[in-house]
Amino acid sequence: MIYMQRITRLFYFSCRMAWVLCVITSIMLFTYQVVERAIDYNKHNTTVSVGIRYTDSVAYPSVTLCDTNSFR
Repeated sequence: MIYMQRITRLFYFSCRMAWVLCVITSIMLFTYQVVERAIDYNKHNTTVSVGIRYTDSVAYPSVTLCDTNSFR
């Protein structure tokens, strides 16, 4: 009977250590992701470039379709 108690105690200890390892690994991965995203955010990379083009003439459509929206 005493061997069963030792095996059971060892099993619970192993499960607890596995959970501790999972939690510590999760916290480390979370911290890594937060730091990486913060570094990437603080780079202020430009992803949109806006330019203004001036033209002498604009081609307007010869037919205009009106919206028949009932909310006015």
